[in-house]
Amino acid sequence: MSGNRDTATQASACAHRTVRRGVFRFDPAHPLFAEHFPGAPVVPGSCIVQAFADEASRWAGGPDFPFDGPPRPIRPICEIRGFRFRRFVPPGDYAFRMERTGDGLRCSLHALDAEAGEEGCVATPPAPLVTGVLAW
Repeated sequence: MSGNRDTATQASACAHRTVRRGVFRFDPAHPLFAEHFPGAPVVPGSCIVQAFADEASRWAGGPDFPFDGPPRPIRPICEIRGFRFRRFVPPGDYAFRMERTGDGLRCSLHALDAEAGEEGCVATPPAPLVTGVLAW
């Protein structure tokens, strides 16, 4: 899912050389949530992982990604490891955090903290709802 307004997910982000934080918006009005599940909508895990993969591609294609040398072309994610879904995630706004490590991008999704502001940029986010690693 991309960051376009007609999809279930939107993202805004602030970045550092090794950490990217922001907010994913899983639009409650999107038709997907009428079917998954009626009366108690839940964001599918595949949509959450795709939101992270889309954001990773945007980050890797930008000037703030910590490559040595000039920016490289966007690369597809080749490996998804250890994603854990600790609670159901209803549609709405969630803070995300991505950290570049030696083995890929460590990802986490958090309840949006009242102190996070528009871009979800807080030093210590609340306990994660979802965690996992993306790698190229």
